[in-house]
Amino acid sequence: MRLKNLKLIGFAVGVALIITVVFNFFRHHHELETARRKIEIDMERIVPEARPESHRLFSWRIYKNNAKLNDYVREEPIYFSLKGQYARRPMITAFRGGPFHDRPAYGRPEVRQQKLKAVWSVNIGATDKWTGVGWNGQPAIVQWDEELKRLMNLKLEKKIKKDFKEVIYGTMDGNIYFLDLDDGSQSRPPIRTDTVIKGSVAVDPRGYPLLTVGPGITGSGSAGFRIYSLINQEMLFALPWHDPLAPLGWGANDSTGLINPDGDTFIQCGENGMIYFGKLNTQFDRLAGTLSLSPEIVKFTYSNPWGRKPGFESAPAAYGNLLFTADNGGVLLCLDINTLRPIWLRDITDDTDASLVLDIEEDGRPFLYTACEVDRQGPGGYSYMRKINALTGALVWEHKIKCAYDADVNGGALSTPAIGRGRINDLVIFNISKVHNTMAGQMLAFKKSDGELVWALDLPSYGWSSPTLTYAQDGQPHLIQCDSDGMMHLIDPQTGVIKDSLLLNGNVEGSPVIFDDMIVVGTRGMKIYGIRLI
Repeated sequence: MRLKNLKLIGFAVGVALIITVVFNFFRHHHELETARRKIEIDMERIVPEARPESHRLFSWRIYKNNAKLNDYVREEPIYFSLKGQYARRPMITAFRGGPFHDRPAYGRPEVRQQKLKAVWSVNIGATDKWTGVGWNGQPAIVQWDEELKRLMNLKLEKKIKKDFKEVIYGTMDGNIYFLDLDDGSQSRPPIRTDTVIKGSVAVDPRGYPLLTVGPGITGSGSAGFRIYSLINQEMLFALPWHDPLAPLGWGANDSTGLINPDGDTFIQCGENGMIYFGKLNTQFDRLAGTLSLSPEIVKFTYSNPWGRKPGFESAPAAYGNLLFTADNGGVLLCLDINTLRPIWLRDITDDTDASLVLDIEEDGRPFLYTACEVDRQGPGGYSYMRKINALTGALVWEHKIKCAYDADVNGGALSTPAIGRGRINDLVIFNISKVHNTMAGQMLAFKKSDGELVWALDLPSYGWSSPTLTYAQDGQPHLIQCDSDGMMHLIDPQTGVIKDSLLLNGNVEGSPVIFDDMIVVGTRGMKIYGIRLI
């Protein structure tokens, strides 16, 4: 009798495994097809003020092998997911998690006390006045697969550790640190670069051992944007700091780029006003433990029709075959990735360092959320918070708030907005600095649907750090916000009520990420923190 029952159980388990395999196959196939879908734009629906031909002074240039092209069509078209799927491993990669910039957290923590508890801290250094972690400094966190761990130069105890998760953080002392998420211990030696890193590192979303990073300040070398191997930490590729074809000679890369996981192509927006598209031609042999690249570069740049400075510090967003960028001169551009043809553009008033956030509504329509700082407007300027139709360029709603102007520490939006899910699905949350000509900050939550203000939270100190949402196992949303006084706040994003606060060492300009119940962020006080949400 027992043998019969065991046979039945074994048969049932076998059937369940087959069903699971088949289901996963078709789900993955569907995801790939969704990712490869081309977005056909109805040019007649683009609003008149956003049409490229409406701007007499707008022009663009395309280069391949440094030769100017009259037109361009990518030989192998690439498409980004229409649902925001990006990483193929348990990981947080790219700034705010991917091409929608809406996923700065992974996992669902168990939160009972609604408290913040400091677990570990790591001391880091400085380069001259550039101390600790700067704007927009966000770490990546990766749970590597077991096979890949064996290939890397990880410490032995990390190679054999079960469920090991690695924190990778680029800082302004010129190092890229590798830490164990659990306790902050070093998992391998740092990569010592020759430059100040103000932006965020990114890991290849395919789970390949590739790391990208851009310098914020030129150092002793001539390299700009770089790609490193995480097998042996060798630099495999770099764009030159000075590009003679670029509108500007400043080769910094505070913007975090994107890698298209199906097209083996990176996209990087430079502060020199150039957008780089690089077919990587990755050769990764897991058995031999070798990794090489042979990038083919295509460049795109344009003239600002309002005569302002070009250059990019915000990270690009992507949807299907569409790329969205916001520049230092207040241009919001929609570009076809595969033809490099501008689809539409809008004047968004001022320097826009806060990255665009892309949100897909229940009816399938994509919308962009953006906010600018007060820079070119000068004293008396406003930070504008906007919702824009991603397919037509139409303005859906906007709000503005007067902010202080300072040539060194700008007011307005330096933080990327946070998009709500689940119980707060109709909320978008902005963090605005130095409001009403003060040193204070203000967080504002609006309804996505019509822009109605739901709550506003006044903070005594401004913050450039981006608001970070996570969702507990019970579905309850939790919001983390850091500020220039070194405070980390745990906020109920449904009401704007602060539940707990924790004092860190120094101004927090960087943006935190959350992996399960662990929050990681660095400060200008030359420390990286691991904080548990309990």
